[in-house]
Amino acid sequence: MATVGLVVVGAGSFLSCGGQHAGAVDVRVDTLAGGRVVVSSPDVPTLPGQPLPTLVEELRIGSLNDTCDAFGQVFSLAADDDGRIYVADFQANEIRVFSPEGECLHTFGRSGEGPGEFTMLAGILWRPPGLLWAIDAIQGRFTVFDSLGTVVATHRVVSARSASLPWRLWGDAGGNLLPSM
Repeated sequence: MATVGLVVVGAGSFLSCGGQHAGAVDVRVDTLAGGRVVVSSPDVPTLPGQPLPTLVEELRIGSLNDTCDAFGQVFSLAADDDGRIYVADFQANEIRVFSPEGECLHTFGRSGEGPGEFTMLAGILWRPPGLLWAIDAIQGRFTVFDSLGTVVATHRVVSARSASLPWRLWGDAGGNLLPSM
């Protein structure tokens, strides 16, 4: 069964939706007392003889007890070629890095105006050959990091303040960064 999409739920549960359905639908996510996550949608159209899509939890990151993986407001996700997951926390102005198994590896970035700091971390994008681009919508700049969180470069952005939040970043096959304004 092919993976159709990735859903971010609550404090970091990642679900893939298998099946043939496409398009946006309303999804309800409930966490039961025992921790089980139940995902449902009254709006999924049903066709005679067609099964409903099935959501299967593939990875869970985040907790209420660990400062590394307790999220404030997740605005953007990215994954590198080695399967590490980068999570941009808008509220904390931090980027958290997780292993492919969901273990918190480290964080980088913080609130501020200096190199590697953010006033409003509005989005991230992983781009080959191993660089994470992060946009600060207030400071009007991209900061480029390596996988360890070291600042590699900083670039000014024109009209960053007019962007919607979260800022959607796209990359094309030629390696160009295409911010959506």
